[in-house]
Amino acid sequence: MKGLPGYFIGIILLLFLSLMGTSLVTGSIAAENARNFHASAVSQIENSNYNPDVISSLYREADRLGYELEPVEVREIIPNRKMCEVVVKYTYAVGILHSKSEIHEIRGYAR
Repeated sequence: MKGLPGYFIGIILLLFLSLMGTSLVTGSIAAENARNFHASAVSQIENSNYNPDVISSLYREADRLGYELEPVEVREIIPNRKMCEVVVKYTYAVGILHSKSEIHEIRGYAR
């Protein structure tokens, strides 16, 4: 009988730690998925030679996945050489540790 409250406290702590670990893993997976979308967007823009139809389809895909793709502005640096900055914003939420979610962004360039 003496050790029974100690066991319950131990079980509650293990439960809390497992929930915290799960929320951290979930946040990391969300960040990795956003990075993968960003890399795919940059690759598609470069491979399509900055085609406006491809860029507009990326906006639709970002909305579908819950990301925010900032307006992509294609600039010509020198003749026949273009580049643009691609910025993806995503929500990073760690349930137990943070009471609110944070907006993070990934920046990169398509050249």
